[in-house]
Amino acid sequence: FAYTGISSIVAAKAGAKVTHVDSSYSSIGWAKENQKASGLPLDSIRWIEDDAIKFCERELKRGAKYDAIMMDPPAYGHGPKGETWDFNESFPRLMNICIKLLSSTPLFFLVNTYAISSSSLMLENVLRDYFKEGNIESGELAIKEKNSDRLLSTGIFAHWSNS
Repeated sequence: FAYTGISSIVAAKAGAKVTHVDSSYSSIGWAKENQKASGLPLDSIRWIEDDAIKFCERELKRGAKYDAIMMDPPAYGHGPKGETWDFNESFPRLMNICIKLLSSTPLFFLVNTYAISSSSLMLENVLRDYFKEGNIESGELAIKEKNSDRLLSTGIFAHWSNS
C-alpha cells in the first residue's frame, strides 16, 4: 500500500534500506518516476508488486526482519491476482504478520488510512494491543481549506515509536 512512494523516497533519502510493496503496477510505476525525479539511485528502493499479506507471509518464512514498517492500507481493494482486501477483515491478519517481521529493536510502526469508517482511536488501540512499551500517538490527517481556517479530514493515523 505504498502508492506514489513518497514515504519510501523520504526514508531512502534519510539512509534507510527500503522495501516498497504495492499490488498496483501503475502505482509502482508512478513511485519509480518519483524516485527518479528525486535523484535517488535506482537501487535505493526495492520495488515489490504483490499482495501485501502474501508478501509479508513469505518474508516471515524467509526470516526477514524490519526496523520500521509504514503502511497505508485502503478500505477496500484487490491484489495483482484478484485477492480481496477488506480493511475490517484483512488488517488484523496483516498486523499479526507485521509484528512478527519487526526486528528485536524496532524504531517505529506507522499506519495511516482513509475512508475506513473508523477512528484514529481504533488504530491507536490496535497498536496498544501489540506494543506494551514505547510511545503511541494517533490523530486525524487534515488539510486546511483555502481561504478559511476550516480543516478538511483526509484520513487517520496511529504511530508507535520505541523512544
